[in-house]
Amino acid sequence: MTWKPPNNLDDVWNPSTIENYITWTEQDIEKAKRYIDKAKERLKLVKSIKWAPIVRLSRQKMNKVYYYVSLHYRAADDPKKTYCPFGSDYSKKFSGNERRAAIEYAEKLAKELGAEIERSGF
Repeated sequence: MTWKPPNNLDDVWNPSTIENYITWTEQDIEKAKRYIDKAKERLKLVKSIKWAPIVRLSRQKMNKVYYYVSLHYRAADDPKKTYCPFGSDYSKKFSGNERRAAIEYAEKLAKELGAEIERSGF
């Protein structure tokens, strides 16, 4: 989220317009504070969940066949709760003729992280 001021104040000469900008900005600040409070509560909840690593091995076809191996995490109490960490060093894409390499990488990664392998598209 990026906040932008309503307008460049150097171009505004109407006092009521400037007063409106002040009011709107104060309202934006209050909304941002409420959002931060909700985000902090959400962070506490998410950090309290026990997460298990999952290695996803997927076969996809977009003109050509590709294999993707990626690390995800799943909540122990609810399989619908999953996330993929940003900038994961474990995500790799393989071409269609590298199927064996993709499977081997997924198996190696699963063993290394103590994760199960979840396959899709096969």
